[in-house]
Amino acid sequence: AAERDVILREYDRGADSPERRMHEELFSLMFRQHPLKYPVIGKREMIEQVSRRMALDYHTLRYTPGRCIWVITGNADPQQVFDLLEEFLGDWKNSNFHEEVLPQEIPQVFSRSTEFVFSDAVSRLNLGINMDETVRQDMTSMDILFGLLGMGEGSRLNRTLELEKELALSLRSFFYLLPTGAVGGVSAVSTPKNLNKLESALKKELENIANGTLSDAEIKREKQQQYAEHLRQLEDIEYVSSIIGFGVLESGDPALGDQLQKQLEYITPDTIRNTAAKYLDSNKFCIVKQLPSAKKGVLFTQIRNNTGINRLTGNGKTPLIHVPDRSIPLIHFSMNLPGGIFFETPGKSGSAKLAATMLGTGTIRYKETALLEKLDQYGARLGIDCGCNSCGIELDAPRKYFGKAMELLGEILSQPVLDDKVFLREKNTLCEYLASLENNPLNTAFKTARRMLLGNHPYAPGEDGIIEDIRNLQKEDITHFWNRMFCGEHTACGFAGDCSEEEADTWGRELLAKIPQNSRIPEFPDLPVFPESNRKKRIELDREQTAVVAAIPGQAYSDALRHKIFTILAHAENGLSSKLFKTIREENALAYAVGMGMMGGFHPGWFHFYAQTTRENAEKAGNMLLAEIERIGSSGLEQDEFDKAKQGALARILKKNDSPAAIMASQVLELFYNADADSSMQDELDYLQNLSPAEANQLIIPAFANQIHVVVEAGK
Repeated sequence: AAERDVILREYDRGADSPERRMHEELFSLMFRQHPLKYPVIGKREMIEQVSRRMALDYHTLRYTPGRCIWVITGNADPQQVFDLLEEFLGDWKNSNFHEEVLPQEIPQVFSRSTEFVFSDAVSRLNLGINMDETVRQDMTSMDILFGLLGMGEGSRLNRTLELEKELALSLRSFFYLLPTGAVGGVSAVSTPKNLNKLESALKKELENIANGTLSDAEIKREKQQQYAEHLRQLEDIEYVSSIIGFGVLESGDPALGDQLQKQLEYITPDTIRNTAAKYLDSNKFCIVKQLPSAKKGVLFTQIRNNTGINRLTGNGKTPLIHVPDRSIPLIHFSMNLPGGIFFETPGKSGSAKLAATMLGTGTIRYKETALLEKLDQYGARLGIDCGCNSCGIELDAPRKYFGKAMELLGEILSQPVLDDKVFLREKNTLCEYLASLENNPLNTAFKTARRMLLGNHPYAPGEDGIIEDIRNLQKEDITHFWNRMFCGEHTACGFAGDCSEEEADTWGRELLAKIPQNSRIPEFPDLPVFPESNRKKRIELDREQTAVVAAIPGQAYSDALRHKIFTILAHAENGLSSKLFKTIREENALAYAVGMGMMGGFHPGWFHFYAQTTRENAEKAGNMLLAEIERIGSSGLEQDEFDKAKQGALARILKKNDSPAAIMASQVLELFYNADADSSMQDELDYLQNLSPAEANQLIIPAFANQIHVVVEAGK
């Protein structure tokens, strides 16, 4: 009963998700008789009717030794494996070995479509194709075809509908196997005014592809990318396990991975074009459209914000906000306090990560398991995470249990008990995770470049820390780190959802009163000392792939407007139409993946550019990364790339408006950096909408001009 209630609350939690509604509508449209017409999580009324007896009978019927496959990979002794299985499963009785007969779906001979209204800032379109089980013989070709459509960065539909015609804000193709066949299709997000144009253009593009317009070059490129990705995954024993198990389930053949490799090698462009002609049949399209409202002509720069953001009194020194939405009986809480890696002391990297991981593993009254059970009892979801500068705490629960959940959060924050066993477990887990990344070329290049550039600054180790530091940490280090973080004047929190201003104000004051407060924020570390000259380093790894990272000193982002401008720069450098992508990947074929990132906060951090490439192309790719840094430092963003990046930033802001919780969390983070911040999402949209390239470049160019750089190559 408790588990059923948890699932029901998760179902209700997703009720305000337009993506889930799109999923439900599409499957209902594609499957008329088949059980798959119901979403994976099931309809609410169906879940409510499930009893313990029904669940037990189902388990007894479906789960039996003869229907299970065990795949063991790695350095294992076969006899030891057999002994363990015998010990754990020796008394497991056989039941039903046979598959239940699934209803036969009536073949679809004509297209179907439907639409619905959902209160949202954007529109959505899903086009699906339901294929029978004969598709299994063309699985490899289908993977390549749908990769070409919209799974890869340079795919056909992304280029034509996102970049050239600018009809889609985002677009992705999907293809996955089902018990009776497969489902493939395209999902896209659009502005309301472009929705119908997007539908027509998508149908036309699919018709053209079905008529044979895919070129040899783009097919070979996609085939090579999938082949290379398959080889990279084969280095991971978990992937090897999964592909062996899948092969046995699918065809009784554990060598499916070997077959896939051969098929990818020998498949031809004509095979892919024939596959497109066979399956991209417009008579079998199922189309679902989500409209933002019944009213036509909604502008892209308008957002749904019926209630606004309310500033509350709270305890008088901690910023407290309220974003009401009474449509769903769910309440969200968010708090940011100064608990990021910025406040880690020398030699204690990993303290922030472990503090966030361990908080919530026990209180004076509840041990770890009991605490988790209590959270489940209230239908609450608790998240604690430390970043570069702050520790973020998020809690949500149904309205009728939210008061109890807040009381429990008060205990977690004011009466934490850090258990010795839990501390060792989490410390070892973090060390094992970092050890698993040691031979990853891109991670190694990032880690090395960061430390070369930032020296002894707390930003240098990254958010996960350094293995050597973590192994030397004591439980008292975590307690000391956590206790320094509570300072009301440098904390911000908020409530969103189905609650009144009075309730939010009361909950906020009561929680803050329980937490021990420090009189002042922990001392800031010294500013990072950047190198005085350029540096380069090569690291040999036994990996086929080579990663190149070029990094320069970054910016402090506590100024919200400065952060928005550099966010536009990140959109420009990571988009499919970016000069970086076109130069390195499309025009010169030097890299599998390229991009740019940034880090900073109270202090300047770094800008980094990366390319995943081969040993032979590493130096050339690195030079092109440096050339891009020089270009930005001399002339900044050009009008065309700025306009496209700005639209991406605007779309991201609109996406935040999908829920009051996202609005509230964004504003709480802004208040953490500036307690006097008083901007709405509409203000943010208006600012970006009116921003010109010249204004943005006034900040961007000086940040990149004449900067020292570090370059790291890691790999073969």
